[in-house]
Amino acid sequence: MDCSGLEFEYGDADSLPAELSELFSYTEEPEFNFNRTWFEEDFKIQGKDAKWVELGVACQKAYIMRLLDGLEVVDRDKRLSVARAVLYLAQGVFGECSSDLEVLQWSRYNSFLLYEMGTFSAFTELLNMEIDNNQA
Repeated sequence: MDCSGLEFEYGDADSLPAELSELFSYTEEPEFNFNRTWFEEDFKIQGKDAKWVELGVACQKAYIMRLLDGLEVVDRDKRLSVARAVLYLAQGVFGECSSDLEVLQWSRYNSFLLYEMGTFSAFTELLNMEIDNNQA
């Protein structure tokens, strides 16, 4: 098969911020703000007067561990609220950032921290539990 006339570029066609913006539709904007609101309220309840971006790693890890514990509660609405707080962290705590680049940096940092703390496996278990509950 002769494919000499075909040209294809194997690689990203756009910048990272542009690719990320394509992941979310404009209809999801209220969800972003809901995630932010829940995170900020919970963060204050936990006695955190500082911003997430000002905390040391040990305090960040302690808060994530508390969130992971919240994923195991019986009340489904509470579990979903905790999941929203985790999502806000993965979205880069955009309410505390002053630029898109800073949001991307915090999103990357938080995503690696969340993974390191076992969030991926916790969400996998949560998803399996929700599937089992819906099939019952």
